[in-house]
Amino acid sequence: MWWLPEWHAVHNLVALGATNEASGVIAGNFASSRVSCCIHCDVGHKTVCSVGKDPIVALFRSHSTEMMVGVTQTQMIRTERTELEVLVNGAGPAVVLLPSLGRDSYEFEPIAQDLAAAGFCAVRPQPRGVGSSTGPLDTLDLHDLAGDVADVLAALDTGPAVLAGHAFGHYVARVLAVDRPELVRGVAVLAAGARSFPSSLTERVAKCSDLALPDSERLVHLREVFFAEGHDPSVWLEGWWPAAIVSQRAAMASTDKESWWPIAPSPLLDVQAGDDVFRPAETRSELIDEFGPGLVTTVLIEGSGHALIPEVPHAVAHALVEWIRTFD
Repeated sequence: MWWLPEWHAVHNLVALGATNEASGVIAGNFASSRVSCCIHCDVGHKTVCSVGKDPIVALFRSHSTEMMVGVTQTQMIRTERTELEVLVNGAGPAVVLLPSLGRDSYEFEPIAQDLAAAGFCAVRPQPRGVGSSTGPLDTLDLHDLAGDVADVLAALDTGPAVLAGHAFGHYVARVLAVDRPELVRGVAVLAAGARSFPSSLTERVAKCSDLALPDSERLVHLREVFFAEGHDPSVWLEGWWPAAIVSQRAAMASTDKESWWPIAPSPLLDVQAGDDVFRPAETRSELIDEFGPGLVTTVLIEGSGHALIPEVPHAVAHALVEWIRTFD
């Protein structure tokens, strides 16, 4: 199934756990040999926390879907390898949002809210080393990172899902589609770079994320590499996770690109930024040329750069919603 299951009602959680009258916290405690889930969400003025098995997921029936749309739920999903922070908005068919290299998924918030308002469940796993997510960062490849997303889908019992990966995140999404096609309805690639691009761009990305450099120097690189004219690059002075950057770069280097790039088991949405230096005009047909127009849908968003997500979040959400609705 691909609908996020319904949450256990609040009274069920009280029966299984304990209520802290002073703080309004309800907690349940369960053991799990494989996956456990700690759920925190603000509903009105009450915070609900539960730890579940097999696992515990979904909505509070005592609150309307309209109320849940504006709520961002934070869950900690534990596996044998990792403990992953996952943000969830809304209820309905699942759309998994995967961030760019060394970035976090907090900046997907406007997109997640738009998806929730359109009747979808936006799922935002933080990669290892990002936010509160933990796990080994050494000797990883893209298959390991894709496996983390698969673990989240299993814990939430919400696959198959649409995966939407921004830049580096689309590598993880497409690898998961190759490794576990039964979990994936489709893959949206958001501001994906061309199949190959100059190494000088990679070097400049490293300067954008180098927190030891002066902000003034980083802003020059951010403006020229990531942001289109008219958008503020200073929003990306923060939100970088250095340990994750090192780990993710190593994971890319450890994975043969030809083992996944020429393979597309599910439909693709290619959301291109009109001013993306990583995707010049002459490369815009790469995915259609590779897989054909029957499998690939292309959307070009003018006036945006490789950063895309903080520049035009609502246009990205609209493209996702319109494309997913063609599945029905």
